[in-house]
Amino acid sequence: MDDNTEKVGLNLDELRKKLRSELVQRHEGQYRAVNSLEGHILPFEDELRKQTKQWFEEKKPIDFLYQPKDGRSPKAIILKDLRTACETFYSNKETGEDTYHYAKLTITDHIKTITGKSLTKWTQGIHAQDAFKTAYLLYQLHFTTQSGLEMLTKKGDARFIEVELFTGHHKPKNSNSLPEDDQVILLSSWLKEFFSKSLFHRSETERAILKNLDIIFTGYNDIFQFIANTKSDKKALFAQIFDTNIIKKEEKPNEELSITLMRNWQESRKHHTNSNQLSKSLINAFLQATQRTNRPQIPSNKDLEILQLGARLFSWQLFRLDLRNTFKTLSEEEMLQLMGKASLREKDIYSYFKTDYENRIQLVAKGISKDSKRTSLMKTLEFLVENNSKILQEPLASNVVLNLDHNCDLHYNYLFFRAYHACFFPTKSMEEFITDRQRENERLNQQAAWVQAYINKMTINELHQDILRVNDLMSEMTGGRFKLVQQASSSIRENLT
Repeated sequence: MDDNTEKVGLNLDELRKKLRSELVQRHEGQYRAVNSLEGHILPFEDELRKQTKQWFEEKKPIDFLYQPKDGRSPKAIILKDLRTACETFYSNKETGEDTYHYAKLTITDHIKTITGKSLTKWTQGIHAQDAFKTAYLLYQLHFTTQSGLEMLTKKGDARFIEVELFTGHHKPKNSNSLPEDDQVILLSSWLKEFFSKSLFHRSETERAILKNLDIIFTGYNDIFQFIANTKSDKKALFAQIFDTNIIKKEEKPNEELSITLMRNWQESRKHHTNSNQLSKSLINAFLQATQRTNRPQIPSNKDLEILQLGARLFSWQLFRLDLRNTFKTLSEEEMLQLMGKASLREKDIYSYFKTDYENRIQLVAKGISKDSKRTSLMKTLEFLVENNSKILQEPLASNVVLNLDHNCDLHYNYLFFRAYHACFFPTKSMEEFITDRQRENERLNQQAAWVQAYINKMTINELHQDILRVNDLMSEMTGGRFKLVQQASSSIRENLT
């Protein structure tokens, strides 16, 4: 979002539309995996790296991207500077309305809900300079969508399940819609803007940890589950992996406002995902799948091919999950055994998907109208197969990311859990499977809360050092090269955590 955005002659609705379009365009495209501590570079970060020194020097001092000339110390920002910068960006005081005042009230309410402190207290504390810059960035983002702050504040909200920093959604659910009108794409762009700008001038370690917080959570959570499943002395192993000095800490670290908000987003995201995995509409669809219709839909040869490729895609997703949970370097024989298992699973999944096609299973999701062909799970499979041909061709490639364009998590989760049921619990009725999953989710939510609290007790540098310590310990235990922070992949890493 550029300070120089042309706003002359635009009313507030026109401005919002313009800024949304510019935001989404600025962050379009896939992130790329890199062989460095960060692991992933967002598209806008690549663009920022191409800018000249002068470009950063010309930014306002209140902008996170600003860099003073010749390494000079920047002048301290005060409250007056915040108001001036915000009103320069947009103000309609000539109409008798004080946009800055109302926007600041909304922003400070959300900040107080998240942190327990008002914006005023933040700007009077030791992290005041970061707080002013954060407030300025939030003011700009506030014009694109007010749901961005709600995403950080409201935990367990189904509206935000699909929003990710490293997103697999790049095209709107409805093909006739503009990308900026798709809530998932818009909010993912909102996140990318916040992270890219506020982290750009920070150290590589800080960027790496903060961008990968949800992946770090998954890594610690997987290790917790690994310990729970081991036949060794669980207590001794737990004490070795999880640092008791960190566990004993009673307070969270005193960090800047921007970092606090990033941490809160990761925690909120976990709540959004866990709270909505087995939604009512998902459960109803599962139960409907067990009831054979008297007039089954007959699949064409093309339909059968899509069902087969869809089954293969999900068998490989389960295979990749097996690899993630192995925690050791597999021999060639062990790898071949897993691949053979994937081929057998494909047949079981195909049988379930074919039954769903015959029964005309449909799921209505937000952003997809009830009369749309896209409520059909067959259409979902068609998009998944079309978008993920590379996974079907190279399932072992480490840099392959699941593409969820024209898709939604409700549909994907249904298909994933259908595949999971087919492969691991085929003798259980759907009712028993749902009951078991709900019970397991409760246990996993308690586990997730503990892991989250453990991570939250560490500063960014402490968390980095603990990850290095855990990597060494797990590498020694498993006899391979262990990495707690794996490359990002969309949705699959969340489905069973």
